[in-house]
Amino acid sequence: MKCHLSAAALLLATASLASAADLSVPRYTPPAVAAVYNWTGFHVGANGGYGWGTTDITVGPVPGIGPVPVVGNKLNGGFAGGQLGYDWQMSGWVLGGEADAQWADIGRTDVVTAPGSVFSLEQRLQTFGTFRGRVGYAVNNVLFYGTGGWAWANEVGTASASVPGFAATAKLDNFLSGYAAGAGVEWAFLPNASAKIEYLHLGFDTNNYLGALPAKTDVDTVRVGVNYRFH
Repeated sequence: MKCHLSAAALLLATASLASAADLSVPRYTPPAVAAVYNWTGFHVGANGGYGWGTTDITVGPVPGIGPVPVVGNKLNGGFAGGQLGYDWQMSGWVLGGEADAQWADIGRTDVVTAPGSVFSLEQRLQTFGTFRGRVGYAVNNVLFYGTGGWAWANEVGTASASVPGFAATAKLDNFLSGYAAGAGVEWAFLPNASAKIEYLHLGFDTNNYLGALPAKTDVDTVRVGVNYRFH
C-alpha cells in the first residue's frame, strides 16, 4: 500500500514540475512578415485634369517687316478620359506601358494685329491621347516613375487672316502628332486599386493654318487618376 502511495505522489510531483516548467519558459512566436506589394499586371482606369499651353504662329511675310512670329499664352482648359496599361516588376524596378484618351476643352480665342495685317484664331483641342512607356521604382505600394512616348490630338476651330495681297477664313480640323514626356507617382491604397498624379508635356509638330501660316502647339497637363489592377 505504501508503494502505491509513493508512486502516486512521485507522479503528481513530476506533473507539477512539468507544469511549472511550461509556465516559466516563454514560447517564441515569430513576427508577422509584412506583405510586399507587387505591381505586375494589367490595369484600367479613369483620369481628369487641367491643361495649358501655347501656339506659336508665324504671320506673314508682311512687306517691310517679314515673317511675324506670334506667341499665344491663353490655351487652357480641362479634360477627362481613361487609360489602360501593363506593368512588370523586377525587384524594385517597374517597367510598363500605358495608352490613354481624353475628351478636352483646352482652347483660346485671340486677335492679333500687325501693320496692315489682322489674324484671328479660335482654337480648341477637342480630344487628345498618348501611347507611352513607363520606367519606375517601387517602394512597396508607392511607385515613382518617368514616362514618354507618342502624343496625338484633334484640333478644331476657326482661323482668319488678312495681310497685303492675301485674305482667307477657314475652319480648323487638324490632326496633331508629336511626343509626350513627364513623370508621376502612384499609390496602391488597396490590393487591386491605385491612385496617381501625373505631369505630361505634349509637344506637337508644326502644321499649317489656311495653308500658309505655320503653327506649333505645346501643351502641359496635370492629371489625377484611379486604376483597377488585375494581379
